[in-house]
Parts: sequence; C-alpha cells; structure tokens
Amino acid sequence: MNFQIPIDWGSYFISIPLIVLTVWTGIKFFSKSYVNQQFNKLLETHKHELQMLMENNKFDLQRKMLDFNLFTTKKHEVYTNLYNLFLVAEGRARGIRGIGVDPFIRKYGRSEIEEYLKSLNMPSADIQSFVGNWTPENAPQIVDHIVDYLQKLEVRKAIECQQEAKNFSIYSGLYLSDNVAVISKELSKNLGSFCNDLNIIYNFNLLKSDRDSLAEEMRDKEKKIEELIASLKYEMQEELSIGYYKNPG
Repeated sequence: MNFQIPIDWGSYFISIPLIVLTVWTGIKFFSKSYVNQQFNKLLETHKHELQMLMENNKFDLQRKMLDFNLFTTKKHEVYTNLYNLFLVAEGRARGIRGIGVDPFIRKYGRSEIEEYLKSLNMPSADIQSFVGNWTPENAPQIVDHIVDYLQKLEVRKAIECQQEAKNFSIYSGLYLSDNVAVISKELSKNLGSFCNDLNIIYNFNLLKSDRDSLAEEMRDKEKKIEELIASLKYEMQEELSIGYYKNPG
C-alpha cells in the first residue's frame, strides 16, 4: 500500500521568500561587516600616514628653527665684529694727524725718551737706533725723527686695519644683507683711498701746494666716511632689531 505525504503547498511557497530574505539579510550583514572592516583598515592606514606626516613636519620645523637660530646668532656676531673693525679702521686713519705725542717730549733727556718709547711698545732695535747716539745737541733732530717714525707707524697700522675690515666683510659675505654688503664695500673703498693719501703725505716729499690740495680731498673723504659709518650702523640696527624677524610679506 502506498502512502503519500501530503504537500502543503501554501507553506512551501511561503517559506521560499523567508529563505531568500534570510539569505539576503545574511549577505547584507556580511557585506556591511566587510565594508566596515575595510573602511577601518583604510582609516588606520590614513591615521598612520597622517601621524608620519605630522612627525616629519615637526622634525622639519624644528630643524628649520635650529638653522634660523644658528644663522641669526652668527649674523649678530658677524655684524658686531664687522662694525667694530670699521670703527677701529676709521679711528686709526682719521686719528693720525692728531697723533698723541707727548707735548713735553722735547724736554726729555735720553733715559726719559727711552722709557717713553718703551711705553709705546716700540721694538728695542728701533729704540736703540734713536737713543744710541743721543746728545743734548742732536736731541731736537732725534725727536723730529721719532715723531716722523711714529706717524709712519700709525699709517701702516691704519692700512692694516682697513685691510682687516675689508677682508672680514668679504669672507663673511654669507651673513651680510645686500644693503650691508654694498655699504661695507663703499666704506672699504673710501677708507682705502684715505689711507693711501696718508701714505703719500707721510712717506713722500710733496710740495706745499700738492700737500694742501691732497689735504682738501681728504677732508671730503672724511665726511663721506662719517656718512657711511652712520649708514652702516643704521642698517645693521634695523636688521638686528625686532623688525628683522617680521615677515616682509
């Protein structure tokens, strides 16, 4: 005898949509989970990259700040030294004609002259060349030679100081602004010309008319040197003041 289980077609057709819905819900769930998982991984990757970028920028900023501080410190040092060298050179050059010779030197005896020259740090050989044959009779001529010697010595020192300032401005050019470099070059030029005039006056026998003409030219150069020193000081102060750190834009 054959028995057949009756099929409930109504339930069968109802269960199909439920199965499809269940499967679709599962697919949506796993798809959403997968997408979230991929998004989180991508987010972590971007967070890591952003962190690395921030660290690199922080290091770069610190390095630039250190470089700026080192450059600024060196710039202050260079400007201070350069200005001082130009002041010394100017003082040496312009102070020669008013060289400080003891006004009582012509009343000194041999031992007093010797001590005076030693106080000026004159080389021993030069001192002996002056006082070795000292006599009351030739004392006036010896004093004239001493004064002439001291003036020529000051001219040499002035030329050396001018060259020192010029050389320092050249090899420190990396730290000089364009304005300071231009002023320094012009100042070196005028100081050099002034020292050359001094060398001519004190080392060559000039006619009085030629000496007077050269002295007049030197007065004009002195005025120019004064103006350039003032310009150099002003420009350096401007650059090293708080305004120097402001963004020019």
